[in-house]
Amino acid sequence: MKVNLLLPTAVLLAAVVAAVARREPPPAAPDYEPVQAPGAALDMDEAPEPTQAVPLRGQVLEALDVAEYTYLRLSTTGGEAWAAVSKAVVQVGAAVEVQDPARMENFTSSTLKRTFPVIYFGHLPESGAASLPPGHPAIDRGQGPHEQAPAVDSAAAGLPEVDVKPAVGKNAHVIAELHAAGARLAGQTVRVSGQVVKVTSGVLGKNYVRIRDRSSTVREQQELTVTTLATCRVGEVVTLQGSLQTDVDVGIGFKYPVLLADATLESGL
Repeated sequence: MKVNLLLPTAVLLAAVVAAVARREPPPAAPDYEPVQAPGAALDMDEAPEPTQAVPLRGQVLEALDVAEYTYLRLSTTGGEAWAAVSKAVVQVGAAVEVQDPARMENFTSSTLKRTFPVIYFGHLPESGAASLPPGHPAIDRGQGPHEQAPAVDSAAAGLPEVDVKPAVGKNAHVIAELHAAGARLAGQTVRVSGQVVKVTSGVLGKNYVRIRDRSSTVREQQELTVTTLATCRVGEVVTLQGSLQTDVDVGIGFKYPVLLADATLESGL
């Protein structure tokens, strides 16, 4: 009787031993470093710090001068490329280095009456100052994190300040209010009056107009940039109505915290 009980146990033990003997050995550890999936090691909540732009180097094949800028067609290691810099004497055949190049696509030069599918705006080492696209409105020091750009229109130099009567109506505001309440008024149609202190015409089919009043003791909150198809003259007081936009990026790193877009001219006072 005891033999009958032990026999099944012995058979079961033999089966287990045989199964262990047939088990495949574990795979050997790889002798190389496994490759992570793209982005696997990145903290997506923290963007990497931007790096300084690599200079655009090449031989000048063509140089076109306009009022304040020089357009250069370059032969580079990657093929031909167009660049624009502050006006400079550059000879065809010279080797140049365009520093801090900023890429723009489908840029139209109203002076040359030509559209560049891709062009790089920068500066030559000896010029020392970053360049804006021709006709681009300058951004003054203190209005953002950018250095002052070369002025396009100096007609406002020495312009006397005048008293500006506030615009009237339910959507009327003074300039200081637009700066203070920009987030709340963003996307709304607003009306504002101010003295024109700068006009830059023909920027991608629009006019950039800067107006000011004395609604704030802070200079940056006395002025407002407006885009419009209307013709405004430096020194006159105007009332404009348009869509208030905030954090407007017009390219190559320049932004407006507040901008009145596509404004219509209601009156010249």
